[in-house]
Amino acid sequence: MSRTEDGRWNLGFSGIDRTLAAEDNRYRNLNSVSLTYGVYIHGYSANLGSVLLYREEKTGREHGGGVAFFDPWGGSAASGPAACAAEALRKAGLRVRLISGGGERPAFDAAGCLIVPGAALADRDLEAVLDYLRSGGRLLIWGEIDWELGSPAGRRFCERILGTVRAPRSRQCSPLALTPAGEQYPGLRALDGFAPGSLALLPLDNSIEKQTLLPQVETVNLAEAVYDGRNWVQQPDRFRGTPLQLSIHRGGEFAGSRVLYAALPLKPESADFAPVMKALLECLDRPAGPYAEEGPKSAGLNRRNFFRYPGAVMGALCFANFRYLGDPVFDEDLDLAEMQVVCYCIPWLVEPRDGEIVDWERLDEIVAGVGRKGKKLMLDPYPSNFNWKAFRWVPDDAVYQPEFERKYLDAMRRIALRYKENPVLVAMWCTPHTHSADFAVYRTPENHRLWTDYLRTVKKLSLPELNRRYGLSLKSFDEVPFPEEDAQLPYNIGPLWSDYVDFHVYSYQNFLRRTIRTIRDVIPELPLTIRSAFMDPALSMAVAAEFPDVATHIECLETSINTEGFYRSYALGFGIPITGENGWPKASPAATRMALADFLLGNYAALTYSFDGIRWARASFPEFREVALVRREMAGARYPQPQLGLLLPDSTLYSSRPANFFSIEKLPSLEFTLEQMTCPFVGVSSELPRLDKIRVLLDTGTNRVFSPQLKRELAAFLRRGGVFVGFPESGKYTRDGSAGFLESLKLPAEPGEYAVGSGKVILLPGVKEQSCDSLRKLFRRLGLKSPVAIDVPVCNALFEKGDTRYLVLFDKRRELVGSFFRESTHDAETAKLPALELTVAPEFEFSEVRDAVTNAPYPVRDGRIRVKLPPARFLVLRFE
Repeated sequence: MSRTEDGRWNLGFSGIDRTLAAEDNRYRNLNSVSLTYGVYIHGYSANLGSVLLYREEKTGREHGGGVAFFDPWGGSAASGPAACAAEALRKAGLRVRLISGGGERPAFDAAGCLIVPGAALADRDLEAVLDYLRSGGRLLIWGEIDWELGSPAGRRFCERILGTVRAPRSRQCSPLALTPAGEQYPGLRALDGFAPGSLALLPLDNSIEKQTLLPQVETVNLAEAVYDGRNWVQQPDRFRGTPLQLSIHRGGEFAGSRVLYAALPLKPESADFAPVMKALLECLDRPAGPYAEEGPKSAGLNRRNFFRYPGAVMGALCFANFRYLGDPVFDEDLDLAEMQVVCYCIPWLVEPRDGEIVDWERLDEIVAGVGRKGKKLMLDPYPSNFNWKAFRWVPDDAVYQPEFERKYLDAMRRIALRYKENPVLVAMWCTPHTHSADFAVYRTPENHRLWTDYLRTVKKLSLPELNRRYGLSLKSFDEVPFPEEDAQLPYNIGPLWSDYVDFHVYSYQNFLRRTIRTIRDVIPELPLTIRSAFMDPALSMAVAAEFPDVATHIECLETSINTEGFYRSYALGFGIPITGENGWPKASPAATRMALADFLLGNYAALTYSFDGIRWARASFPEFREVALVRREMAGARYPQPQLGLLLPDSTLYSSRPANFFSIEKLPSLEFTLEQMTCPFVGVSSELPRLDKIRVLLDTGTNRVFSPQLKRELAAFLRRGGVFVGFPESGKYTRDGSAGFLESLKLPAEPGEYAVGSGKVILLPGVKEQSCDSLRKLFRRLGLKSPVAIDVPVCNALFEKGDTRYLVLFDKRRELVGSFFRESTHDAETAKLPALELTVAPEFEFSEVRDAVTNAPYPVRDGRIRVKLPPARFLVLRFE
């Protein structure tokens, strides 16, 4: 034992103790195996530690672990933690060899087991540990980790070995409970009920902090505890965590290695120390099974094929996390998930600098950094702090107002000019906000001027006409009021409200048109997409339909049960491509798989993965590759032309209080029911109705308010022989305050079937009374055909490509979607999902049917196919 110049102690050992514990037959007749190694004990630091190894003579099977120790405070070898640990292990029948480390980077042999208690490791030693694992070694991490993890080696250890972004932190928690896997090891029984008060737990169901390991890593939790915290929507919640987890690397960089994280504050002098240690060594003997590595990658994405790419266009949303620009772990994740695109927010300056509102130096770094990765860049004007009010150059509450618009459009034009010739920039969002079309009354002088100009120049209303229209006695346009809520009415309706909604639609759509033209004047071929969230995407889609290669973008695919019911169906009506992203729930494989299923069900042109990159998606990387494979095969497939329209409630949204989708989200709706049926349908906007290509229009049950235009168009639709299927509450109000829809047709608001012109109105008794079966009978009676029959209601979509058809299946459940917002219930809800067996009966001719992912054939009997649909998994059938 010697002291170094910096005051640290080096401790060296020579010789081997051959004494074995006579009471333990398992360790009789063992020979020691020497190994040079380095590790640490919690609370101590060193450059290199020690190793213990043993081998069974009969089988040649090697066991072992390393106990590295160094006492920076000068503890004696006889009474320090190293000596105590070595003595406890010797008494347990293990032969211990202790080797002093010194200052050089240690070189570790792959044989045996290395034990690393959790105090700080130097970078060179951590790099040696990673090399040891690359050779298939077995590592036991003992005690709470206190390593410096900001270095490249530390980051890699966190991301690839622990599956975390930082070392697990200590939390107040319940007593430990062994899992069924832990109960298999008698030496761990002492831990059942162990109550140290706090432990450094790996979170198991907290989506913000949950482990994100690659799919080739199998984890086995040996014990669990619960702790209190807040979930991703800041609700108090109770979570599970583990201080004792075995991870088995079945493939990839560390193939064959096993790592056991054991953040247990047991001291060597404890009677439980040796039995627990021996049990953990036994756990580490568990073999690593095989893993199928990823298949071929997609390539060749550019501006001209972005919305027609023969595969899955997928990107990672990084917002403003510039660390990813030089992060090799992030680059590997991109490749493993077959992601070709990296998405960054435009780096707006909070405080203008020399008249500039864009940090051009940072933006150049982003473009160059993404280019170095060999990826494409998609720029997003949405501010990375999600709050325009923080920016000094943005007037309060005035996004989309003239002062903001002038600066915004100038910046977008200059960005396009700067990167016009740079092929790294492959696409852009063109909207500055996530809730692009949210309805709001901006009560500012500037907006009042725009509002009254609209009444004069667009509506072409004179002051006397306004007075008659609004029942007022205005003396000038300066006196025209903003609309106010009337507590006497359940909705915001009347001519003043209706005109202001028209002004809102006009203003927002023209803002979009000016933005698109500003960018396209510089880069005519640049693909653009419009954030339209859940608030009336029809406004954005109508504008997108005016330009080539402009899509609309929806957030949070998997946090709403009815995404295809309104978003895909709307896009079909407007004939535009759509892009989307997953929502907040981070590491849940079921949530990610549902987002991927939505991507296939909705035939999205691109999917961006949120939040802050893609580490949260690691458990689902195999499904990402499956989606890429399916989309390569389905390239060019189209949804059949529907004859059924689904009336969607944007006018009701505008008139609700507050004027957003939350106001009607809980009203009973048929959107999800239609997703589970097999009759093709297209979305119809109440605000911008298109009824010329359908025969039947079905109300979702949430359209209490009709726009004046819909009321007129629907009356003409009925006169042409169309059929409207609704409810007694359908169109009860008209937004301009005129007579409701049924009242205008002189029809009773009662269930029944009524002739109108050459068409008919069918009023159903209530939304809740409707089911897939009842609607199927109604559709059959109305002559609406389904191309395929499925005996169990599940979400489905059929796509056609010549004589080949693809049927996408996924079993969405309301309970599962609801659990995304309270993840402590998510695992239990996922476990409840049934494994379904479906009978699929196509109405079209086909010769064979195969799984589009595996190419495995399905037997066909009497024109029917029996398929199994696993819980929270999508299935794609190919009919030829």
